[in-house]
Amino acid sequence: MKTSAAGNKINNYNASGMLGLLLDCAKNNAGRKRNGKTYSATMKELGTLIFVLGGPLLYSILLENLGFPSLTTVRRKLFSKYPIKEGYFRGLELKNFLEERDLPFIIWLSEDGTRVNGRVQYDLRTNQIIGFVPPLDKDGLPTTDSFPATSAAEIKSYYDKGVVSSNAYLIVAQPLSPNAPSFCLCLYRTDNSFTAADVSQRWSWTKHFLEQLDIKIAGFSGDGDSKVLSAMYSRTFTERPATK
Repeated sequence: MKTSAAGNKINNYNASGMLGLLLDCAKNNAGRKRNGKTYSATMKELGTLIFVLGGPLLYSILLENLGFPSLTTVRRKLFSKYPIKEGYFRGLELKNFLEERDLPFIIWLSEDGTRVNGRVQYDLRTNQIIGFVPPLDKDGLPTTDSFPATSAAEIKSYYDKGVVSSNAYLIVAQPLSPNAPSFCLCLYRTDNSFTAADVSQRWSWTKHFLEQLDIKIAGFSGDGDSKVLSAMYSRTFTERPATK
């Protein structure tokens, strides 16, 4: 697994060294206003790691008590270093992920949805209104960039006609090798109104897409969603895609 120099530096700190890092940061920013504080690359890496592992609530507590980089700084670092676009299948990124870790080019795909609090926001990076459910195309794939913020009238139409998402849907690739980490292949919003046919069509497209990158899919799986189970049954026992 490749790591940055800053990441290696974090690994070299023991418990007392970690406290020393925090102490150095506190001394460096003593007397400075909130907007004037600076942080080393190592401190930013540490803050990002804690944010990912502990979540925003824990990080907010540590931020107020231990002087970590701001939430804005950590989120900016995450978005710049690990950009994930809604509905985009990260095939090339998956290939690089497997190559860098010397993993076999054979994976298992799993998918699951989880409830979220629906909220509509403006994304400055993409000039998109996010929070609505993207429409699915003929291959069962979410259509990216479906809600551009081009005008006030256009934005109003999204509220009038669009559906605010109630679920986040995640598709994960698991390399078939002991102790191999999983990889987020795609993430998008949904209201869980897709069909078994949508699932089957998406699987067929994904299989063809990854084959072009020399990546083989050993199988598909999901949670107890009846539409996913129907698609699995159709592919396993009838060798034809679901139609409903």
